[in-house]
Amino acid sequence: MTDTTHDHTHDHDHRHGHGHDHDHTPSSGRALLIGLVLTGGFALVELVAGWLSGSLALIGDAGHMVTDSLALGLGALASRLSQRPPSERHSFGFQRAEIVGALVNAGFMLVVVAWIAYEAVQRLIHPVEVQGGMVLVVAAIGLAMNVVVLRVLHGGEQNLNTQGAILHVLGDLLGSVAALASGLVIALTGWFPIDPL
Repeated sequence: MTDTTHDHTHDHDHRHGHGHDHDHTPSSGRALLIGLVLTGGFALVELVAGWLSGSLALIGDAGHMVTDSLALGLGALASRLSQRPPSERHSFGFQRAEIVGALVNAGFMLVVVAWIAYEAVQRLIHPVEVQGGMVLVVAAIGLAMNVVVLRVLHGGEQNLNTQGAILHVLGDLLGSVAALASGLVIALTGWFPIDPL
């Protein structure tokens, strides 16, 4: 009687207890998708706010968030592809998809950085009036959003694409801090060149 109970308990633990660790850790693909929705949605908010306030800092941060969204989307796709089993044509499976995804992400980032640098020089030559209060509020929300996305990504399964996405979001978090500082300086002093700087 005791042995039967022990076997039943062992079977129950084997079927239900084994998966507990996996239930609490989202797959890298799921974490990346959650990050994609949050980041992509707020990028639109920042873009509109940047256009309305005249702030290059916000527009630049929105552009950075768009590249984050692309990074997260490509990462999620690469994560899904990398889990596919090997085939006759792809004898090593799709593990290289993660590396290709990380490379494309880096390329997008370089394009955005070059565009922001060009626009910043133009704004320094021809200053534009910026609504510091709006920049301050939107940048603060953006900073909080980036912290949330970082927590989601850190809580997921770690691989090359999630690590790459974390670096993207960390860069964007610094962009939000810069936009926040820009908005604060403009609100307090009215010195507009801080925005492109």
